[in-house]
Amino acid sequence: MPFGPAWKDIAKRYKGQADALDRLTRVVLQGTKPDLSDRHWTGKAEGAGMLPNTVEINEADARKLVSWILSFGK
Repeated sequence: MPFGPAWKDIAKRYKGQADALDRLTRVVLQGTKPDLSDRHWTGKAEGAGMLPNTVEINEADARKLVSWILSFGK
């Protein structure tokens, strides 16, 4: 099973959701919980949580990245 979902699958899942950019930017910056309570890709991705990325990327660049990923759903 892949570590995370494909970008096109992310774009498809969040297409039309008004809060998608903010929500996914927060996930990129803050990561996800290591337990199963934060799993919204169950069965599509490995069970490990995503570590926070605030050291590697700033919020503006994270928003650009998420916006680009969401563009695959247009």
